[in-house]
Amino acid sequence: MATTRYNTELMRQSNSEWNLDNLRYALGAGVTTATSLSIGGDINIAECALKFVHQMPSGGTVTIKIWKAQGAGEVTLTFGDDPHEIPYTFVALDSTTDWSGSSLSSGERLCRIELELP
Repeated sequence: MATTRYNTELMRQSNSEWNLDNLRYALGAGVTTATSLSIGGDINIAECALKFVHQMPSGGTVTIKIWKAQGAGEVTLTFGDDPHEIPYTFVALDSTTDWSGSSLSSGERLCRIELELP
């Protein structure tokens, strides 16, 4: 079964912490240990599920659930005196089911955005 990859970037996030697992997800490949990330030799791009929760100043939340995604394959690491900002970009993939295994119609196969107001 072929996977449909949408060229539209769905999520871009900057992170200021060094999390090697997050780097591996953003690159779409690699092997991590507690202190290292090794990359190379694997031509398969890993898929992941993403859940992003934004706390609004009003007390409400916006939750984005991306059923299936791939890292865009690029991570820029800059070094300097300022705190590190590591941008991650993910691209949504077509998914026929949500995380609980329920079927998704053709209009909801990329993601769901949920708004919870206080």
